[in-house]
Amino acid sequence: MNIELIEKLHQQTLIVDGHWLWQGTMSDGYGYIRYNGSYWRLHRLSVTLYTKKPYTDKSWTANHLCREKTCWNPLHLYAGDMSSNNHDAVRDGTHYKGANHSSKTACPRGHPYNYKTPDGKRRCTICDRVNQLKSKAKYADWNRRQRGG
Repeated sequence: MNIELIEKLHQQTLIVDGHWLWQGTMSDGYGYIRYNGSYWRLHRLSVTLYTKKPYTDKSWTANHLCREKTCWNPLHLYAGDMSSNNHDAVRDGTHYKGANHSSKTACPRGHPYNYKTPDGKRRCTICDRVNQLKSKAKYADWNRRQRGG
């Protein structure tokens, strides 16, 4: 185990209720660092350091027992696979397609979902219209540049 690295990581960590919460660089809500010339998600590095699982082996994922993305406490992590990670997320209500998602009544911008597409996806007419207008303006701008205007 690389004690110097772990001590360095703890300098950018806030410990709250047993969670080791990363305060450094983040990517998609997860701790992210550069180590040995590569970029690592911190929770995956933690599992690698504490269990000796090879980081390059893509057959496993570092899964959170605590569901706290910034936590890298090895007691809150386990090496699993994507299926077990998705199962955990659905069970905990944090999966984007889990029960939590189906109960939403508004789009991410807060407008009510007011129709469904033929394939069953709920949509918001306001956001659809805004996206349509943006796309139309982008195409018009591209078309104008192509004509040299």
